[in-house]
Amino acid sequence: MLGSHPDDFVTALEKLPRAAFSPHRARELLSRAIGEHIYHPAGEHARLRNAIMSAKSSETGYRDLAWLYGGRGGG
Repeated sequence: MLGSHPDDFVTALEKLPRAAFSPHRARELLSRAIGEHIYHPAGEHARLRNAIMSAKSSETGYRDLAWLYGGRGGG
């Protein structure tokens, strides 16, 4: 942001939170976490993932991911 507004630090700082935490960025970060923690774990990490996932109902699992796939879930 400072590169885009080199003479206006206030504007740069005001724009920073929106750029850093945009809905698109949040989806990107959460999608990466899903890949790392849901689809690709091994060993103890996979065992923990399996325990967490089997404790959820199908409805809860769908609701938790609705934000990513176009639903109205939280996130």
